[in-house]
Amino acid sequence: MPRVDDYQHAFEIAQKELKQQDPADVAKRSGATYVEDGEGAVSLTFIDRGIVVRFSGMQIEMENDSDGGEIPIQEKVLVLHYLLGAQGQAPSGRLITYREIPSGEFYFPAFKKRAIDPMVAVFGQKGEAFQSLAAELGGSRQTDLSGLAYRFVPVPLVPITLQLHEADDEFPASGNVLFDETVSDILSLEDVAWLSGMIVYRLMGMLRNRK
Repeated sequence: MPRVDDYQHAFEIAQKELKQQDPADVAKRSGATYVEDGEGAVSLTFIDRGIVVRFSGMQIEMENDSDGGEIPIQEKVLVLHYLLGAQGQAPSGRLITYREIPSGEFYFPAFKKRAIDPMVAVFGQKGEAFQSLAAELGGSRQTDLSGLAYRFVPVPLVPITLQLHEADDEFPASGNVLFDETVSDILSLEDVAWLSGMIVYRLMGMLRNRK
């Protein structure tokens, strides 16, 4: 697992690269909103909260103070990587698995441990909780897919679908995570894995808070 200083280094590199770009152009190609504050900023939703990126000092802040807390460095890196990678590509609607992303087969075992296994372990016998929490987090039910499938849009141009098959008398619980085929044009394999895991762990945290 990457260390915090690895993320800090990645964050500083992304800051320097993004600072050279025009915020209005970044907003246009990423689906973010350009904020005319005299210094240049963009705002976007990251999973479940509003984020503002201020280009003057490359600061990343919560859009609303009520969201509270410091944004974790991993999330800051993902936000900057997304803004750098998005080039206006609209999702095609064709879903693929992580294995089908270029080079995804090689990294799939690590991805499975980070996103799929925790989802199945926690929600495999709690389908009703999965459904209600997924909807609460902004997921939309995908009735054309088998099992319990919910589509999330953690950043504007990157839909991610969590698919859960509950355990029954014949089969153990199983799950999958599906992406639009354009995902690799925007994010790296590692970023895709981290973003998927963040959605899963948000749901797990919500479940804990219910108890």
